[in-house]
Amino acid sequence: MLAMNSADDPIYLDYNATTPLLPEVIDAMLPYLHEHFGNPSSRHIYGRRTHDAIERARSDVAALINSHADEIIFTSGGTEANNLAIRGTTARTSRRRVVTSTVEHPATARPVTWLEQHGWDVIRIGVDAGGRARVPEIDAAALLAATPQIAASTGSACHDGDESASAVLLAMGIPAKAALGSIRLTLGRATTGAEIDRASTALASAWRASISDIHAAK
Repeated sequence: MLAMNSADDPIYLDYNATTPLLPEVIDAMLPYLHEHFGNPSSRHIYGRRTHDAIERARSDVAALINSHADEIIFTSGGTEANNLAIRGTTARTSRRRVVTSTVEHPATARPVTWLEQHGWDVIRIGVDAGGRARVPEIDAAALLAATPQIAASTGSACHDGDESASAVLLAMGIPAKAALGSIRLTLGRATTGAEIDRASTALASAWRASISDIHAAK
């Protein structure tokens, strides 16, 4: 546990705002706050030392998440990172639609609003009391009908002709309307990874089309 300033100080419960540094982080950073202070863009020895340290850190972070070092971009904080991710990604796509939730932090909500002001179609999905997205219910049978390249069944598949929600899902606390939208995908020894990828893509495309139809009808 990190020691706070004084026993008389209030209990600190604002870690989303900022956090104290761990001792090992301080130890790792101290050399670069004292002797290794060079600008990493400079070509002299001071700059090269800092540059090499940043690249080692980049590789370390990449290894932690099984990524490539050139995929790691250091930013000054969450706001810059969110803007880079949202505006950077949308700048490279021809699709002009973004789906977000109604409970996003301003660092996410504001760049999405900026996109909306520049002609993007923004769909904002509400949440329930537990913070889960309230996605519009879609009938599972209709979704399967829209994906003829997939042979699967709805969640209540074992009950021939019965379109009621699966008793298993209801027992898990899933609302009846949401349970009616469940699709049961079962795999066998002959199922390949490529087939799973194709099925996932097809279902996702059909689901997005159904969501678009629902929003267009409103």
